[in-house]
Amino acid sequence: MQELGKFYSWEILNKNVALKQCDKSLFEYAESGIPIQIRNFFEISSLSQGEALKIELVFDNQVYEGVLLSTNDGNIGRTKIRWGNDLKDKFREQLRDVVQFPLLKFEKVNSKKYNIAIIYLNEEVINRDIENNLETVVIKNNLDGNKKLIYTTKYERNIQNRLNAIKIHGVTCQICGFNFEEKYGEYGKDYIEVHHIKPLHTLEEEMVINPETDLICVCANCHRMIHRNKNEVLSVEEIKKIIKR
Repeated sequence: MQELGKFYSWEILNKNVALKQCDKSLFEYAESGIPIQIRNFFEISSLSQGEALKIELVFDNQVYEGVLLSTNDGNIGRTKIRWGNDLKDKFREQLRDVVQFPLLKFEKVNSKKYNIAIIYLNEEVINRDIENNLETVVIKNNLDGNKKLIYTTKYERNIQNRLNAIKIHGVTCQICGFNFEEKYGEYGKDYIEVHHIKPLHTLEEEMVINPETDLICVCANCHRMIHRNKNEVLSVEEIKKIIKR
């Protein structure tokens, strides 16, 4: 079973989503090493030295060939993921700058197919946005839903839960497709709001939040419309139906 957490330049968010912190060499050599702790995610723990497994990498709605391989490196078997020059060139087209290298997100469809995406995240900026949210009180634990009375009743949001939701779901609104950077340029980069699918004000006690299933990323407009009537908070399905009319 794949352990969750950070391992060197990789982070496993759940059984289907892994993040790789990119560096210059990844884009130059079109490959990345896979630490022992990450092998279960790619289901290559039993890969023999010299063995290679062909995979499909889906990027920007196009399918590219890739390979998971175990190299013959002396007495130490190293595992890597590698792709061709076609995907290498595609990555370079989308690199914004070399000051901040992005994350490369791998979303597993199955052991031989992965959806991948380039993600730029400035955690400092995201945390600042969360702290500036007047409806948010930040705590440092794994639970959401605690009430605090500060002039009015407010509900605590966990920074790490919100950050993981953005890592998993991205910064494009999952309801209408709006992207703040596409509209506002550099000023809108990395901005998105996080919505609890089950409204926090309905919780009578603390609950453990799963960022993959309990949270979605939405634009400010959709978020406001969802909560416009506090006595009748709309579901994701309901707001999507309204937009399609």
